[in-house]
Amino acid sequence: MLEVSPARILAEPRVDIDELVAPFDRVESDCCSIRRHALERVRRSAGLFRPRVVCSRSHTVCGMTIRRAEQPDFRNLCITAMRAFADDPVMRWLYPDDDDYFVANGAVFESSMANWLANQQPWCTDDAAALAIWFAPVEPGTPEPEWIDIGPPPSEDRLARFALIGPVMAENKPAEPHWYLQLLATHPDWQRHGLGAQLMQVVFEQADEQGVPCYLETERPELVTYYRTFGFDVRSDWVVDPDATLGVVGPKMWGMYRPTP
Repeated sequence: MLEVSPARILAEPRVDIDELVAPFDRVESDCCSIRRHALERVRRSAGLFRPRVVCSRSHTVCGMTIRRAEQPDFRNLCITAMRAFADDPVMRWLYPDDDDYFVANGAVFESSMANWLANQQPWCTDDAAALAIWFAPVEPGTPEPEWIDIGPPPSEDRLARFALIGPVMAENKPAEPHWYLQLLATHPDWQRHGLGAQLMQVVFEQADEQGVPCYLETERPELVTYYRTFGFDVRSDWVVDPDATLGVVGPKMWGMYRPTP
């Protein structure tokens, strides 16, 4: 697994993208070996389950281990997410400057990833080359977990962007309890190998058994078609900041809903 020292993070806050991904790319051969042999490494970590949700921590699907992500996966998960969303319309609207997005070691995802690992259901392949962040169903009015602050505070511009996108996303979410797919990401070198489907399937099985629907947002028209193959359909769509209060109209998003069978 890739290891990056804290000293490197502090000493190299910004690097060229090729330099940034080189350490990750050097472990790709090891990732292949892990996939071929489907190593069973069922790890345990306290505090990752949301209340009243029971599920296995590891599944073997098509010879590959899909397991709950844990703290030792943190750096690899950040890098995978950064690589996967490098041209995502929403992420690049939130972080339009390359110097802000392509920070060393996927630091752009550090704050979110720390909170997801602490409070939600993150799943990954055994090499962390693909991950899914699922929020377990909660009753309406349940308070959000306390946010863990990591790194410097966001700029005023970024706060303004989050203030625009957050409320409209919340308005379009289903009112009833549901599994929420916050993020689905695969390292570009392993995309189109069915990893995303496997990461969704482990929760689909539980959602169907519980009789609970699933929900997600996407900002790519081609992914609307992709998610429809897994039983999702468009529930609503919207444009972020249609009045261009920040100088340009924001991205279009689709809310997609997978009903119970």
